[in-house]
Amino acid sequence: MKKKSIIGIVVAAIIVTIIVAIVVTIFVTGKSKEDTTTESSSSEVSKNTKGNHDVFECIKLIDPKNSVEEINEIIGFEGKCTNEENKVYVWELTEDTNVEVQYSKSNEGKIEISFPSKLIANDKVDFSRFSEIKKALNTKESLTYDQFVELVGGVEGTLKSKNSSSLKYEWDNTEGGYLFATFSVQTGKCTFTTGRF
Repeated sequence: MKKKSIIGIVVAAIIVTIIVAIVVTIFVTGKSKEDTTTESSSSEVSKNTKGNHDVFECIKLIDPKNSVEEINEIIGFEGKCTNEENKVYVWELTEDTNVEVQYSKSNEGKIEISFPSKLIANDKVDFSRFSEIKKALNTKESLTYDQFVELVGGVEGTLKSKNSSSLKYEWDNTEGGYLFATFSVQTGKCTFTTGRF
C-alpha cells in the first residue's frame, strides 16, 4: 500500500513538473516573441536604417581619410559608385537618407549626408539674431561653434558634411527655415553661412 501511495505521489509530482515546465516555456517563448517584436518595431520607427548606424551617427564615425572599404565596414554594407570619374560613392540607408562620399585626388573624402529636414526641425531654433552672426563673420574674430549655437537659440546643429578642413552644420526650424554654417577645422571659427528664414 505504501508503495502504491509513493508511486502515486511521484507520478503526480512528475505531472505537475511537466505542466509547470510547459507553462513556463509558453510564457517565456511568448515573452521573447513580444520583446523581439517590440525591439524590431522600435528599430523600424528609428528610421528603418539598412546599415549599422543611422545617417546622423554615420557622419560622426566616418573620417575623411577612410577608404571605401573602411566606410563599408562602418556602415555595414557596400556603397554604390555613382560616378567613377569623380569617385562618388553613395550608401542608401533608408528611402530618404543617405551618405555620399566624394574622393579628391589626394584620396581624402568629402562626406555629406542627405535627410528630410523634418528629422531635425526644432521649434527652439531661432534665427532672429542672424544679423549678429553676419556682423561677427565680417570681423577677424568670427564665431566659434559654441558662440554660433548660442545665437541660434542654444540648439546644437546637425553635422551635414565634413572634409579634412571644414565641418558644415545645419539648423532647421519648424516653420521651414534653415541655416547652414561652415566651420574651419584648423581655427574652429565659422567661415560661411547661408540659409532661408
